[in-house]
Amino acid sequence: MAALIAGASAALAGSAVAALRRHDTILTPEHPERTRRLVTDGPFARTRNPVYLALTGLLVAHAVYRRSLAALLPALAFATVIDRTQVAREEQALQARFGARFTRYRRRVPRWIGAPEA
Repeated sequence: MAALIAGASAALAGSAVAALRRHDTILTPEHPERTRRLVTDGPFARTRNPVYLALTGLLVAHAVYRRSLAALLPALAFATVIDRTQVAREEQALQARFGARFTRYRRRVPRWIGAPEA
């Protein structure tokens, strides 16, 4: 099961990076205001943060491999901190740059998984 989760997470990350490259926009999160294009296809059609979701998945895979509930704590901590800091900052920059287009995207596609924002 751990290998399946890790493989799916790696595939998700790879497809997200490929989509960003295909659209010729930034790959690194340090300067979200430098984003050139709003990528909404590929994995970005299902989750607004496929790379962070994939990294979280790798941490979950590690916990499953270790068969340890305690090992899930880093995954939970990572997702919480990234969501409250980096994702919020990136979404603020995308909103400022793409306006109504980002608003429509945000309403259609969930931040992580599940239902999109109302």
